[in-house]
Amino acid sequence: MYKACKTKQSAQRQQHIVDCLLELMQGKTIQEITVLELCQKAEVPRKSFYRYFESKEDVVLAAIDSLIMGYESFLGPYRSPEEPRTTRKDLEKFLMYAMHHRKTFYSLYQNSLLTPYMGRMIESLLQTQTGRRLMRTKDDDVTFRAATCFIVYGITAVVSDWMLRNCAESVDKMAGILLQIMTEPIYRTLEEQARRDGTGRIPAARPLFIGGQPG
Repeated sequence: MYKACKTKQSAQRQQHIVDCLLELMQGKTIQEITVLELCQKAEVPRKSFYRYFESKEDVVLAAIDSLIMGYESFLGPYRSPEEPRTTRKDLEKFLMYAMHHRKTFYSLYQNSLLTPYMGRMIESLLQTQTGRRLMRTKDDDVTFRAATCFIVYGITAVVSDWMLRNCAESVDKMAGILLQIMTEPIYRTLEEQARRDGTGRIPAARPLFIGGQPG
């Protein structure tokens, strides 16, 4: 684990190392980057590096946590007691935040690091109980965890795809799509489809492999 800083100056130095790693990750994978190269980029001696981190993987965790915690600071200017909070507005702000940190998200994606990002996000939401009161299902810990995982993984996948397509749709449109996915049934059940077809019969399962059996 990376070390918690006790002074503002130490926190700034630690964040500088994190920022330098993210810059390097735009051109290389995390496996290709060495601690020596990172220290040279950050202009810090190796001894100073190990005051803050045990390994370069710890720098990645610090970057992920910084991304998660930075969201609250980002929301500050947009919060107003006069303006009622809505799910759609929250989604719009998250999309804006993702656009603002597009390079960081892309670096995580390129290095297959979105999974640990999502894991940290899930644990953060579970600890703060964020979203529990919005659940329509039974209010138990197992269901809450499953719903949190479903939402975090789903939204991250949609936002990642959106950014890889150069944010082709507007923030407003993407917020509307996410809101629909989160709050309305998207797929019909097999029973509903059978009733819709007028046959009353559930259609046969389609093969998972197209063009022949797997080797």
